[in-house]
Amino acid sequence: MAGWSSFNKYSLLGGLRSAAQIVSYEIPLTLSAVGVVILAGTMSMNHIVLAHRDPRSIGSSSSSPWLRSFFFIAAAAEANRLPST
Repeated sequence: MAGWSSFNKYSLLGGLRSAAQIVSYEIPLTLSAVGVVILAGTMSMNHIVLAHRDPRSIGSSSSSPWLRSFFFIAAAAEANRLPST
């Protein structure tokens, strides 16, 4: 809204770019969370935590490291900050 109300085409483009960036990073963030729900087979947070306790369950699944890396990259990109070392 601020980019549109200033009557400047460059601020409008900057606002549209920012909105597109937020939407584009929300998609992999949401898909990684949905992947955990699919692997656990439930949306209950208690059952997901219990599923992670079982070593044969989603914690040792082959797709779980991929989901963790997608989530970490998308969260860092959406925050526009790199983790400090």
